[in-house]
Amino acid sequence: MKYKVLITTAGGSSRLGDLTKFTNKSLIKVGRKPAISYVIEQYPITTTFVIVLGHYADQIKDFLKLAYPKRKFTFVRVKQYEKKNLRLKLVISASRYLQCPFVYHSWNRIVTNRIPPPGINWIEQNIKRQPGPFGIKDYKKFWFIAKKLVRNKSNNKLSDVIDLMEKEGSSFAVKRFTGFNIKERKGLTKARREVKDSFPILDKADESIYLFDKFVIKFFFNKRMVKNRVKRARVLSKLSPKVTDVIGNFYKYDYVKGTLMADGYNPSEFRDFLTWANTNLWKPAKTISDNKFKSICKEFYYDKTVERISRTLKKLSIKDKSEVINGIEIPSLKKIFSMIDWNYLSSAKQTGFHGDFILDNILKTKKGYCLLDWRQDFGGLIKSGDMYYDLAKLNHNLTVSHDLVNKQLFTVEVRKGKIICDILRKNYLVEGEKVFWKFVDENKLDPKKIKLLTPIIWLNMSPLHEDPLDLFLFYFGKYNLWRAINEQN
Repeated sequence: MKYKVLITTAGGSSRLGDLTKFTNKSLIKVGRKPAISYVIEQYPITTTFVIVLGHYADQIKDFLKLAYPKRKFTFVRVKQYEKKNLRLKLVISASRYLQCPFVYHSWNRIVTNRIPPPGINWIEQNIKRQPGPFGIKDYKKFWFIAKKLVRNKSNNKLSDVIDLMEKEGSSFAVKRFTGFNIKERKGLTKARREVKDSFPILDKADESIYLFDKFVIKFFFNKRMVKNRVKRARVLSKLSPKVTDVIGNFYKYDYVKGTLMADGYNPSEFRDFLTWANTNLWKPAKTISDNKFKSICKEFYYDKTVERISRTLKKLSIKDKSEVINGIEIPSLKKIFSMIDWNYLSSAKQTGFHGDFILDNILKTKKGYCLLDWRQDFGGLIKSGDMYYDLAKLNHNLTVSHDLVNKQLFTVEVRKGKIICDILRKNYLVEGEKVFWKFVDENKLDPKKIKLLTPIIWLNMSPLHEDPLDLFLFYFGKYNLWRAINEQN
């Protein structure tokens, strides 16, 4: 039958914490895709969707146009969407586009079984507790009652409209659906754990990645980063997937089939990959003077790290001080930094680079390798960077596996003023580390730089993630930076 589907996405969602600070709640990644995709893909390709927009409205419009160019959307913008108990008003704002039978489907209700068309009125079991979906055949009566309730200026719910419709003679069939309610963090965590298409990735509030069958969409809150990522894709050329479209905060590139290195490898395969990267990625690429590049490296390694540490200290409400970590007395980071030769660390040759050179971003294909999720620049440079940053990133990932982090297989505890932090590792990562250091030695690379930059990367990562990962990265970084300095002395 001919009908439409209503989805309201206007309000913010404080219950999801920082995950909605830079994006709309319906774009929060669940498995491979954002929440709203799991709703839309439940319906036939011919379905017309009416989407109520408010919080980060343009993000939703741009994403849906990019991800579903063949589907039909009608967008309704509302200005007032932050107040409580506005759900009924938000629904009514779309009434002019819903003068036909329709299904209301909340963005946060992921349903795994079939959703029927509104050939009859139907509701989900326990509708007062679950915010839909429900189907409305008697749409004229629904809108009449809904608008009447709003005029009375009481805090009405959608379920109140259903109750009054039943009192006035409309009957509703009760449907049972399986799935998830991801309105709160507890439900989101459960959905991410149980949906079949989930994949390990560390959450960041201001960026996300979505995987579809034939393409990938990447989101950044910072549009400049999107612009530079597209430029970098052209620089990397055949080493990365082809970017096919860009809209606002999103860019889209071809899905490349292969096996992620993060899913495992044998030592010989890992050695072959490092040789490939050395030949194809880290080629000389001098674009500015050596002195200018040294200055950029120092700003990238020192200034950025100091700023990130300041953010972490403020975020975690802790002080930079001497403390015992894993049984070792470690001075403040300010003192540790004074012991580092930053000129030495910043002296590097300009080469091609990836920028986020971790196993999760390296795809083994039938033809060789494909590099995913590249960094947008290196200290503002598009074409040249420091290969030691790539090497340190890879070394970091051989210890801090995203898969194990997502499974909470790390510890960080403060006991009587003393800190304990540790993380589990898979055997192939341990074996890969041996291959890595042999590669460094054979190619006469500087292991000291890598060992210093690796914990600096952990310190930089700490304010970008949520509790308890932020705390773990901070203390794990501080602990290993102190060890690296002492190893060199």
